[in-house]
Amino acid sequence: MGNGCPDGCMGHGSCVSGRCVCDSGYILGATTCVPNTPRPMEVREAFNDEILPTRWAAITGGETTLSNPCGGMLADKMVFFMHSGGLRRLTTTDLDARAARYIQFIIQIGDNTWDGTSTACTDTSTASEGVVVAYSLDGGVTWKVMSRLPYSNYRTARQVRCPNKPGPVQ
Repeated sequence: MGNGCPDGCMGHGSCVSGRCVCDSGYILGATTCVPNTPRPMEVREAFNDEILPTRWAAITGGETTLSNPCGGMLADKMVFFMHSGGLRRLTTTDLDARAARYIQFIIQIGDNTWDGTSTACTDTSTASEGVVVAYSLDGGVTWKVMSRLPYSNYRTARQVRCPNKPGPVQ
């Protein structure tokens, strides 16, 4: 194992002989990979169309759907994470959020009206079904937690607003 590169090439390159070789869309800055064009400052998404790769880097364990198997949500379309177990993640593409005051979204975890027969949506029952809101400053190499949303507080649709300059995690 040779010398590492500063900041892990910000998660957007490979370290070769102690120097970053940057991914497409990134160039070598002073010591690490930086975007070669300005990054967007926000993502506004109603999920009315396909999942656009210009907005979303990854959806793991989820899908967009026109139907609303859980009921109670305010929108027709949404990202719906099936009860498949394992990691479920929605990750934006890199943003320039330095001027952002907060991130905001609507979430529902499980279904408090579940009748016990639906195969698409079931009620939540364990702490592992909560949501962690986190951000990365290095392309996903490391993550900092902004907030933890316990499943029991979001069994009906609620708006969430997390400050961009997070304080202690609750």
